[in-house]
Formats: sequence, C-alpha cells, structure tokens
Amino acid sequence: MKEVRIRPAPMDRFAELYPEERYRELVEAFDEASRRYEGRTLWNVNPTAAGGAEMLTSLLAYAGAGGITARLHDPDWAAEMGERAQKRATTNLTHLTQTP
Repeated sequence: MKEVRIRPAPMDRFAELYPEERYRELVEAFDEASRRYEGRTLWNVNPTAAGGAEMLTSLLAYAGAGGITARLHDPDWAAEMGERAQKRATTNLTHLTQTP
C-alpha cells in the first residue's frame, strides 16, 4: 500500500465563482473543520481500482489548503490484497468509522 501525495490547492480560486457571502460561509466552514480536525488525520481509503480516486485527490487538495491533514492510499492496494481480504478490510474500516 502506498500513500498518494496531495498538494494543497488554494480555495481562493472559488472566490470569483460564488457570491461573496457564500464564499465567506465556505471559508468559515473550512476554518471550523480545521479546528475540529486539529491534531487528527482524515484517512481516505478507496477499495476500488477505478472511480473516485481522482476525485478524492482533487477534493483532499482543498482540505489540505484549509489546514486539514488528509491521507489517500493508492487504489491498487485492494487488488494486491485479494478479493476476500479486501472485502474484510473494507468492512472492518467501515465499522471502525461508525464507532462513536
């Protein structure tokens, strides 16, 4: 399993796309998320070899710009594990993320 490096992408590129008040709300939401995730890491594991990984990379780049530490793992890791092990790992991760 290898980690995919994600370069932060500046959120200010959205300033021209949103009305000023909406953009301010977006920035405030990122500030709040950054405070909540302080000292934590947002892990993203994509169990499929296709679909989603490219989108996650783009979205996590904005999280990084907002000060959120995020990690994404290469989607090929699941194929290397084998179907049963991949299914078990995905199920376990799902249960772990739903535990309060």
